Amino acid sequence: MATGRDKTWREFQEEVAALFNGIDGCTALVDQSVSCRFGTVQIDVLATFQAAPMGDRGHGLDFPVVVECKFWKRKIPREKILVLKAIVDELGAAKGFLVTDVGVQKGVADVVEACPNLEAVTFKELKERLRGPSDMFDYTGLDDPC
Repeated sequence: MATGRDKTWREFQEEVAALFNGIDGCTALVDQSVSCRFGTVQIDVLATFQAAPMGDRGHGLDFPVVVECKFWKRKIPREKILVLKAIVDELGAAKGFLVTDVGVQKGVADVVEACPNLEAVTFKELKERLRGPSDMFDYTGLDDPC
């Protein structure tokens, strides 16, 4: 696997998907085309979490998570998190992640703070978070409109 700036944006997407695929009950697919009322949107990584079945009954509870991967040389601007928000809202996804190699510009934090179902993290932060006993999906406040 390539490291640092030697890797490509596609390898970056694959590495992000691999992190999500390492979570029990999660299936992450790269470069997915999804239809919505605006047409077709291209999603870098679409991770689907399945709730554990309860007894013999089927559950049918899948929670989609939209992940935008930005392998850029500069910090990611505010408009990219706004595009992610629109996609998450349109698809009814449980959460949206903006994963970057270098971080985000100041305005991104304002949007993330106002929308509890959005997160902006570096690849390193996501990797560290998934290694430890943390709750990646804090659902408190999700009924608050953003």
